[in-house]
Amino acid sequence: MNKVISKILLSIVFCLGTIHCSKISFNAIDQGSTDGSTPVVEPPVPPQPARPKLDLLIVMDNSSSMLDTHAIIESKLIGFTEQLEARNIDYRIAVTTTDARTDVAKEFAQTNGTNLTKTPRGFGGKILSFNKSNFISNDTVDGESLVLSSLDRSLEASCGTLDTGESDYWKDDVAEPEVCSTDWEEPTKVIKQFLKQKNTVNAGFLRSNVPLVALIITDEDIDDSTGKGINLNMAEELSSIRALRSNFKAYGIIAQEQDVSRCQANWSGETSQKVGEFITLSGGVHHSICDSDDYTSIFDEIAASL
Repeated sequence: MNKVISKILLSIVFCLGTIHCSKISFNAIDQGSTDGSTPVVEPPVPPQPARPKLDLLIVMDNSSSMLDTHAIIESKLIGFTEQLEARNIDYRIAVTTTDARTDVAKEFAQTNGTNLTKTPRGFGGKILSFNKSNFISNDTVDGESLVLSSLDRSLEASCGTLDTGESDYWKDDVAEPEVCSTDWEEPTKVIKQFLKQKNTVNAGFLRSNVPLVALIITDEDIDDSTGKGINLNMAEELSSIRALRSNFKAYGIIAQEQDVSRCQANWSGETSQKVGEFITLSGGVHHSICDSDDYTSIFDEIAASL
């Protein structure tokens, strides 16, 4: 009997204790406020959009038919870097020519008796040097001026007859004489040559996972010393280039239909049909070489496509 009463009393005490404890509450202490006011919560900082990047290779026609264009190309491209900077592009720009010859040194030595030891930059897919750098970028002092001055290839195109002794295109190779250009334009071959030398003479220019755009400036079509260049398959040319660089596109300032008569230039009469086809297949666009006094809008189109 006593054991039963004890169990009943213990049960009553346990229940009363449970009831009282359930009525006890604890208030959290606000560590951020001592005066009872609501703490201020700072809004999260939105992430900044990634800055678009561009590696741009300008492939300039250095043939004799371009002499008139060489004389005015600088004035038509003044302000081109502003087009890229207006869209906040992180850019690198390099320059070469449509001259694909790799044996220039040997040819020049044979015809001029000069000891030219290697093919100069600007030939065979080698990019020009700007104050000991293979390219200019957003941070290059007077970068636009360096590029513009390099696009005037009149010294090569005239085989030295326009040389005043005041300029040298190979800024890091001043001991080498200027070399005559050829009248063969091979821009797609040059782009492949350039890519195959990306880790040697052209090292430092290309960045990983950055789009490569080639801007071809020419007044004629693809041609070579064999006469077979005009028969090249442009889809195959593009495929072989993208095997070397998958994120590749081409743009152009070229001789379009009717340009020969409209420009009244010193041309052979060949429009850039194959070059235009190549550019279109790559997803780029081309402008007429004699449409305007200002070529810079194509740089805005390139930037907008990134």
